[in-house]
Amino acid sequence: MFLVLSRWREQCSAVVYRLSGAVSDELSRFLANNSVERDAQKLRFWVPSLRSAPLTSNVRPLAMHPTVEQALNTICQSRDEGDWRSLDEEVLEKLVEQFGEEDLANKLFEEIPRTVPYEVVCDLFDLLAWRTNDNGSSVTRTVESWLRDATDNRQLFIALHLNVYPFLDRQEMEDVLSKLAGRNHVFHHRCTELIAQRRLLNESAA
Repeated sequence: MFLVLSRWREQCSAVVYRLSGAVSDELSRFLANNSVERDAQKLRFWVPSLRSAPLTSNVRPLAMHPTVEQALNTICQSRDEGDWRSLDEEVLEKLVEQFGEEDLANKLFEEIPRTVPYEVVCDLFDLLAWRTNDNGSSVTRTVESWLRDATDNRQLFIALHLNVYPFLDRQEMEDVLSKLAGRNHVFHHRCTELIAQRRLLNESAA
């Protein structure tokens, strides 16, 4: 069974590099996590007929720090209910207190299992930006280093799907993302999309 799954994964990986644009992005998200249990759940991200399925139903993360698990659970609950007013603010504040603001993004990345969808991790990072003394500046600088290094696809998925543009300087963002788009076909569509969006925003503000 393991060998069959391995061969199936190798075939899927090969398909990724032959696809382009959004389809490539969606299929790559499916392959980003290495849990067989989560693979079935991740199908909905690239099979349109399954996208309406709840994102986090029946997901049971691997063992992790209790406060991190509580924080992810409250995010998942808010996602499933479609109501962010149910968010447990005390848990998020407790998370920052226990882990500290220094190198917070790297600490949480190491703590959170890869079975947790990267979208939920993005939500966590976005929410923590409002609960740190620097308004998330440290977290943003860390994910920018992930984009420069470009060594871990899961890190890249997170960095490219936060609610803020990476890099304070637009030209620096374009330089880094253009390089990434050329090196890693998986992220070509998302990188070009962010570049175009920020150019349009800059033109509108001019």
